Amino acid sequence: MTSKRTRTIKFWAIIMLVVVAFVVGGIMMLKYEVEGEKNLPYTLSKITIICTAEGVETEPDSLKKSGKWDLNIIQTNDIYISIDKNEKVAENKALSSVKIDNIKITKNPGIGAIKAYMPNSLDGRIYKYSDDYLIGEHLEYMAAEKSNPKTLEIGSQGGMACISFANSEIGTYSLNNKKEITHNGKLIALTEATQDDLKFSVSFDITINVEGTNYKTTVNLDLPCGEIIENGTATQEITDFSNLIFKRIH
Repeated sequence: MTSKRTRTIKFWAIIMLVVVAFVVGGIMMLKYEVEGEKNLPYTLSKITIICTAEGVETEPDSLKKSGKWDLNIIQTNDIYISIDKNEKVAENKALSSVKIDNIKITKNPGIGAIKAYMPNSLDGRIYKYSDDYLIGEHLEYMAAEKSNPKTLEIGSQGGMACISFANSEIGTYSLNNKKEITHNGKLIALTEATQDDLKFSVSFDITINVEGTNYKTTVNLDLPCGEIIENGTATQEITDFSNLIFKRIH
C-alpha cells in the first residue's frame, strides 16, 4: 500500500515538474517575443537623416543650344546607420556584415514616387539618382578594415551603412544660364509641391551578422524630416531605439 502511494506521489510530482517547465518556458518565450535579444555584441547606436533636394539637368545639351534648360527637382533623404561594438559582450568577435532588406514604402507621398538607392560607386557625390543605383532585393555591407559606402563596406569593429530614399517626380523648372540657384530643399518651392505633398513613410529590416549569428529588427521612418522647403536642409538624429526588438534568426 505504501509502495503504491509512493509511486502515486512521484507520478504527480513529475507531472507538476513538467507543468512548471512548460509554464516557465512559455513565460520565457513570451518575454523574448516582447523584449527580443539583450546585450547584442554589435548594436544599432544611431540613425542620422539628412533631407534636402537637388536639381538635375534633364537635357544637358540644351544649355549649349539655347542658354536654357530644365531641372528635374529631386527630394532626397539620406539615411546613415551607425553600428557600434558592445565591448562588454563582443570581446574578440568581429562584425561580418550588415544587411538592409524588406524595404517597403508604407505611405506614399502626395506627389511623385519614392525609390531606394545605394551609394554611387564612382568618384563624386555619394548618391547618383539613376536606375543604375536602385536597390534590388537587398543592400548588404560586408566587413572590412574600415567603412566605405562607395564599395559597400563597413568596419569589422563597427561602422556605418547608408541608404537613400528619393522622390524624383516632384516636377521640373526651366531656367537660363544667367540665373544662379542653390541646390537644396528651397528648389521645391519652384514646383507646385507643398511640404505636406512630400510626406511619406518607409520601413526596412536591418540584420547585423556577427560571425554567423544574425540579429534582425525592423525600422520605421517618417520622411522627410524638418521644413526643408523653408530651410533648405534638415537633419535628424535618432538614438532612442527602445521601441526596436532585435531577434536572432537563422
